[in-house]
Amino acid sequence: MIGVSPTYLSQVEQGRFDPPTANRVRRIAKILGEDADLWISFADRVPEDVDGMVKRHPKDMPELMRLVIGSTPGEFQAIKEAVRKIRKMNIA
Repeated sequence: MIGVSPTYLSQVEQGRFDPPTANRVRRIAKILGEDADLWISFADRVPEDVDGMVKRHPKDMPELMRLVIGSTPGEFQAIKEAVRKIRKMNIA
């Protein structure tokens, strides 16, 4: 299903092996019906699309992430809604 053995996962849990890749963790989360981004963070990984975005915008993305450090959940929600609104305006 995901291409890893129970033994491997046990070894990861015991700290003997590095966690699986973000892509593999995404597949595990999907099978379990869990939030992939959350599970990827549990594996101390970064989703590929986020990593790619930082690489494509090496100045802007770190600055944007630093601007939201310390934001409350409500502030994060407002930021996400503002970005969605901006994107919607650009599509129309």
